Amino acid sequence: MSPVSMERDDPFLQSNIRSQTGMPGLPVPLVDDLRWVSSLSSLRYLNLSGITIGSHTDWFHPVSKLPSLLTLNLAFLNSYKKIKIPSVKSVNFTSLNSLDLSMNDINSTIPLWLSNLTGLMHLNLHENNFHGKIPDFIGTFYALASIELSYNSFKTLIPDLFCNLSSLVHLDLSNNKFYGPVPSNLGLLSRVEYLNLGYNQLSGNIHMVSNLVRLDLSTMNFSSRWIPPFQLQTFLATSCNIGPYFPNWLHTQTYLQRLDLSNTSIRATILPEWFESILSHIIYLDLSNNEIGGKIPQFHFNTSEHIIYRILKMNSNKFEGPLSAYPSNVLLLDLSDNLLSGDLPQIDETMNLNLNIVNLSKNRFTGNIPIDLCEVPSITVLDLSQNKLSGGLPECLGNLSGLQAMDLSNNTITGLVTSSLGSLTQLMTLHLHNNIFEGNLPLSLQNLTSLVTMDIGYNFLVGDIPSWIGENLLRLRILNLQSNKFTGKIPLQFCQLNALQYVNLAQNNIIGTIPPCFANLSVGNQLQTLADPSCFQGNDRLCGPPLSKSCKGDSSLYDHVGKIEAQDDDEGFWLYAGMGVIIGGEDVLVVVVVYAGVWVAAVVAGVWIGLPIVGARATVGSSGKLHGQPTVLPFATIPSPPLVQLQRASQQTSSLIDGYKVRLWRPPASLDSQRSARW
Repeated sequence: MSPVSMERDDPFLQSNIRSQTGMPGLPVPLVDDLRWVSSLSSLRYLNLSGITIGSHTDWFHPVSKLPSLLTLNLAFLNSYKKIKIPSVKSVNFTSLNSLDLSMNDINSTIPLWLSNLTGLMHLNLHENNFHGKIPDFIGTFYALASIELSYNSFKTLIPDLFCNLSSLVHLDLSNNKFYGPVPSNLGLLSRVEYLNLGYNQLSGNIHMVSNLVRLDLSTMNFSSRWIPPFQLQTFLATSCNIGPYFPNWLHTQTYLQRLDLSNTSIRATILPEWFESILSHIIYLDLSNNEIGGKIPQFHFNTSEHIIYRILKMNSNKFEGPLSAYPSNVLLLDLSDNLLSGDLPQIDETMNLNLNIVNLSKNRFTGNIPIDLCEVPSITVLDLSQNKLSGGLPECLGNLSGLQAMDLSNNTITGLVTSSLGSLTQLMTLHLHNNIFEGNLPLSLQNLTSLVTMDIGYNFLVGDIPSWIGENLLRLRILNLQSNKFTGKIPLQFCQLNALQYVNLAQNNIIGTIPPCFANLSVGNQLQTLADPSCFQGNDRLCGPPLSKSCKGDSSLYDHVGKIEAQDDDEGFWLYAGMGVIIGGEDVLVVVVVYAGVWVAAVVAGVWIGLPIVGARATVGSSGKLHGQPTVLPFATIPSPPLVQLQRASQQTSSLIDGYKVRLWRPPASLDSQRSARW
């Protein structure tokens, strides 16, 4: 959203505004009948903002009959249909001095009945779809102090009638389609303090008004060679062609709180000498997307103002040299895409850091990630990608419990992925790709149940692809494991990732068949990459669509005998479990092991029966507990016929399967010959 005014962009102020139109967590009131309002003849103040009105509720006529009404707030009405403005000519609330119809998506011209409100002082039509011309009667509202027409669809010249409004203090015409020159006599509005003409198609000179405090000319083509008679607190001029130099008149503006000169074609090898002197009161600074060089300025903020949510955006420039320190009392710090170098700043106890978003990506920082960065628990977004950082991941990163996004990609960070990352339970985005991480993924990462993006490609990670990715990370939309050393099969648990939209497993050592169930996940917009074989290529023993390699005759196929299959993380055996019948007519538990599509062994009432060459063993007691696993499996006992001959044929074994899935565990190296027998 464009920075029309800082109040609209500021998340803290916005939360206060929203709290006035409905308590968070409480249901919004539903109003089906407003006829009772018309009987309140002495009513002077009516605030219906944020309520929900029925689709057939007549809100206009009951309200318009209130002769004493002074203030009417109908902002942000929720309705099952779009709010409509009746095309009547007159109303009874002619004494109204404040009208707010903002944020209702009203699709209309400015209604004629407004002409009756000659005493109007405040008119807010912000964020609707009003269109057409500005009616002439607006120019007769001589008491009007504030008019808000931003975020509508006016496509016309700015009429001269605004210049008649001698009482005007606040004029916002931003985010429309006004075009042409700005009226020259706009400078006659001597009381105007807030003027916002941004995000239109306007041009021309701005005739200065001495009382201006806030000025927004974003995207406007204007001359900045002024001798200003004012002291601005806000100057927003994003995407204006101001460069190649900083406007020299800015050095006189020593009370600036908000300054936006982003994307203004400024090309300066260094910041002007006077620049630091205008920053002492800064709350919002945006110099991004220019070609400004030199060192990052020293920020000496006025500590008496107790501002804790400053925003500093100086990204996409040519700033160079070290970053000596993090500025104090800053909420968002974006210095990405510059030429900054050296170690990341150290943090000491004297700093008052409230950092929430830190973006230092696309620079030339070197050295390790400093441990003391973990002492800033307020960080929710940390982006250090595309630098030259080295060393290992600090274990203390797990202390950043509020972290929601972390990007460390494209560095030379080495060692193991620290298990402490599993403590970041609010993490939604994790980028570690193109580093030198090695070893297995820590099991603790299964705790990252909020994860939406997991990008760990281009490393040296080993081991089987963890099945817990499919079991626990059910919100995943993007999964990139490309170019590692993962082995084993694609876990069938991946079939549970219903939100998945992108997966890349290319350039690993994965074997077996691409699970057919992936085709069921690719409905609609999901998993478009499944049609792209490049996301699976580079795994020589992987087969099946979308790869051209057929799986016919491949001993690493998934065999779909029975209802549900499970993979062993180590050997690739399949274990089927169910209640079956065995000699003696007892109700006992039967576990069948299938290897390469052939039934080779079984565990019957805790006794292993099978081929010693299998090289793996599972023992299951009649109570249903799989020894070596902590979980008691929920098997149900079924009646047993006198005798069932266990045979090698898969068709016979399928009758013993009750559809339960268990995981095979690795046994001791030697098999107990007394409890094993060859078929």
